[in-house]
Amino acid sequence: MHPNLYSVNFQQLEVFFHSAERMSFTKAAAELQMTQSAVSKNIAKLEHDLGFPLFTRHNRELALTTMGKQLYDAWTTPASVLSNTYASLFHMTEETANRLCIGTTNTTDLSLYFWQIMDDFSKDNPDVDLQLVSDSMGNLVRKLAEGLVDAAFLPDFMKYRLEQLDMKWKWAARDSVMVVMSDSHPLADAELTIQDLARQCLVVLGDVEYPEYERYITELLGADSLSDQITKKIYPTPESIVNFYRAVDEVMVTDRFFKFNDAAEGCIRKPLRGYNSGIICGWNGGNVKRILSRFLRAVNRSSDMDRF
Repeated sequence: MHPNLYSVNFQQLEVFFHSAERMSFTKAAAELQMTQSAVSKNIAKLEHDLGFPLFTRHNRELALTTMGKQLYDAWTTPASVLSNTYASLFHMTEETANRLCIGTTNTTDLSLYFWQIMDDFSKDNPDVDLQLVSDSMGNLVRKLAEGLVDAAFLPDFMKYRLEQLDMKWKWAARDSVMVVMSDSHPLADAELTIQDLARQCLVVLGDVEYPEYERYITELLGADSLSDQITKKIYPTPESIVNFYRAVDEVMVTDRFFKFNDAAEGCIRKPLRGYNSGIICGWNGGNVKRILSRFLRAVNRSSDMDRF
């Protein structure tokens, strides 16, 4: 684009088009609900920015110069397309302004954190059309990026992926880090500390689909230099852990919100003393819906009520 065009704005173009079509600054001013002086100043600035005159003025009569006529013919159609396209998109946005699509993972227990947030928000905002989507963690992040969901509730280790994509997040619910094990495991009767995880076989998500979980575990254990003392059993997805995990001499680090009890016959969950984890709410910072801000405030209130 030519540098002379950098300072040209849509108001100047609108004034130019109206003046060219009416051949009168006075009529253009009336249509645009501006003063004649403001119209004249807009045209003068546009001519200055472009570097050549658009109109000739003679005995109070207005006429397009050759260059003004060429610009009008070349610019009026694309400007109309821009305006119509924007108006269509703005109307679409207005239609969905009171609609929120909220995503949740299909491996978390919604009764522990989600429904209370939704009930409180609905009570304060009965006019909002809430739509709910359940999906995998990876798909929910993709839908956030594509604008298909407005907010998504995810396990807190997914914060790494959100941050990598320049998305925002905040806590929705927190509690102790939980360790799943067999009820006959040697640690079953212990009050667990991070040191108890040394020399254990740890069940983890695979690093292809969810490298964030591996990073979370590494950072959790790295603070006490335990990473090298851990062996790992890899599962590719959270669903495969739920369906196929059979604890014998293995332990799994998770949170209280992971929907695991129904599939974990013979297993127990114990808190890891001194460590917390939970659910975060992520959203795309480019989402400008005002109703989303109100929803995020409701998430804040829920998080503020958490007790560790």
